[in-house]
Amino acid sequence: GPEDDRSGRQLGAHRVGRAAQCLPGLCRHGIIGQPRPALALDWSADPDGRGWQFRLRPGVFFHTGKAFTAHDVKASFEAVLRAGAKAGLQSQFLQRVEGAGPMREGRAPDLHGVTVVDDRTLHVRLTSPDVLFPFYPFMIFDASVLDASDPDWSLKRSAGTGPFRFAAWNPGRELRLEAHSGYWNGAPGVDGIHYVVNGSPERALDLYRAGAVDVVSGLGTGTVRDVMRDPALAAEMQAIPAMQVNYL
Repeated sequence: GPEDDRSGRQLGAHRVGRAAQCLPGLCRHGIIGQPRPALALDWSADPDGRGWQFRLRPGVFFHTGKAFTAHDVKASFEAVLRAGAKAGLQSQFLQRVEGAGPMREGRAPDLHGVTVVDDRTLHVRLTSPDVLFPFYPFMIFDASVLDASDPDWSLKRSAGTGPFRFAAWNPGRELRLEAHSGYWNGAPGVDGIHYVVNGSPERALDLYRAGAVDVVSGLGTGTVRDVMRDPALAAEMQAIPAMQVNYL
């Protein structure tokens, strides 16, 4: 259980949003999915629809203590596109940026489609229009700590700008985050978050009933039915809209 009432708050296992706690992107999504400013204060499309200009937030600092600028956005993009990088969806989000292909193939040293206009302004050119580009969950980090020789460097150093910083990860068991006191929107109200991998939704719900965890999320349809049948649990349940695609 938690060591005290202020730190190490336990949470049920939940995949969505954990990365954003440490590595927020240019924008975030509101409670019903509407775009909201994050590291970008605002953004505007080029007249031909093949580009975006971002005005970035001042006064933001990485967990490393380094000040955030437009150079870090470009460096983060380039880091996930560099040949050999295991970037997953991050690389896919950037596939329409001019110069992304040559970077992925190791034929270009930088991403020429991204221009740092000044420390607070970034311009991105695309090969074709992409109306969703500003809203992709990019992970912006202090690329100066990137260790290309260590694919697990991000599990050893916390280099984002989010309200929580990476503390420890025990694969298949738990993830611990610590509050980032220098967060631009104010320090979090708790000292940390402890994500627990419980093995099954039923096990997670049992832990919640026992008071061993504070929140359980990501429950399957069958488990949600069980919650709805329990008056005490149903009274505490919160439904949150989500953007997703389900296949039958």
